[in-house]
Amino acid sequence: MLGAGEPLGAIVGGLRVVGCLADEEPGAAGVATDVASGELTFKNTPAMIDLFEQITGVDYPWAKYSQIVVRDFVFCGMENTSATTMTENILFDRKAARDFTSDPLISHELAHQWFGDLMTCRDWSHGWLNESFATYLEMLWDEHHLGIDHYRQGAIENAELYFGERYRRPIVTNVFNQPIDLFDRHLYEKGSVVLAMLRSLLGDDQFFRSIQRYIRENQERSVITQDLAAAIEAETGRNLDWFFDQWVYRPGHPNFKVSWSYNDDHKLATVTVKQTQPTTDGTPIFRMPVTIDFRKGRTKPQSFRVEITEAEHTFVFPVSQKPDLCRFDPYGGVLKEVDFEKSVGELRLQLRDDDDITRETLVLEIAGFSLFDCFCKLEVVPFFAFFAFLLTPFPVVFIGRVPGATPDAPHRLKYYFTRRAMLRLFEKHKDVFPRVEIVRSRFKRRYLLIAHRV
Repeated sequence: MLGAGEPLGAIVGGLRVVGCLADEEPGAAGVATDVASGELTFKNTPAMIDLFEQITGVDYPWAKYSQIVVRDFVFCGMENTSATTMTENILFDRKAARDFTSDPLISHELAHQWFGDLMTCRDWSHGWLNESFATYLEMLWDEHHLGIDHYRQGAIENAELYFGERYRRPIVTNVFNQPIDLFDRHLYEKGSVVLAMLRSLLGDDQFFRSIQRYIRENQERSVITQDLAAAIEAETGRNLDWFFDQWVYRPGHPNFKVSWSYNDDHKLATVTVKQTQPTTDGTPIFRMPVTIDFRKGRTKPQSFRVEITEAEHTFVFPVSQKPDLCRFDPYGGVLKEVDFEKSVGELRLQLRDDDDITRETLVLEIAGFSLFDCFCKLEVVPFFAFFAFLLTPFPVVFIGRVPGATPDAPHRLKYYFTRRAMLRLFEKHKDVFPRVEIVRSRFKRRYLLIAHRV
């Protein structure tokens, strides 16, 4: 942290890290510790700059980039041009680095050097062009640095945060008391998932070419949402006014009720899709392409692409064998809430073999089964529900009841282990649990450990 005296310095991959406690003289023990934490916390910044230059097609636009950590900062971060101010709470040491990263905030504020500083919204009603893009580039950094599952997990978590907002409004609106009122889950999280949907709709090539054109034609200018839509149309030849109308200029999201059946005589699978969201507040009946696929055992899914345009659809697909599993919008291409009742057999197959990170959410879908039922009926063990909370300085894992499970679940378990101890436990029983996955929620600071049987 910058303060009185000459700051100490260190170089990390071309990034100079300086640190000095405001109330300490250079050379004090705390200063060296501060520099070490800064090196660890900000070490990925050069790689983030390289990635964002590739994504935007524009070199980092300023002569330098400073990241200043201060005490008692009212926000987490503030993206001043070429110099971001951040709270001291993002600094961590090597012990904390096992369970924590500040990359989401660091990548978010860095993204603003393009989306917010090189170009910025013309007025606050279009503020999503700054904040949603910065939030989405957090997800792109996760995809690049950690893999596609982390990108998809980010979309799931952002959708959950938006769903938790107590009201619905259009992303672009000029109805507010103060500009700060707009800085909510719609401006950040919902907008980031809308951009993820746009990528899914256009495909990677057209999406990233459109983003680069949007930046190239509008740098050093103020922009509105129509500038983004115009760049996409100019680059791809596709008019997406319908997309922006329902996702950006109108409130809400689709609530789908899905069911399916199979006719063995005619070898046809029928899927019924209903949109059940209230529309009295201006929420539309959504139009959106969606993938529906069917799977038999562990074979490759048979996929169909359909377009939803009405409040209710019935789709019929030729499928040669009765499927064991039907998936609606696998990989979460659409922002939505879904009521899709599945049999125990489908849940069992999906939890055991699905290649989609969204299987984590099935923990909630089996709320009608007890923990014992999960062990016995599903024959996999994703319901050693291990939720790690940051209690005391160390991550602690609680083994207990699945949230929402029936009252007969064995919820009196009171065993506590560190995360490392839990992993050692599974290591000793590799013959029974050969694969252990760890999914960490960036926002809720929890872990879900999924142990698969042989």
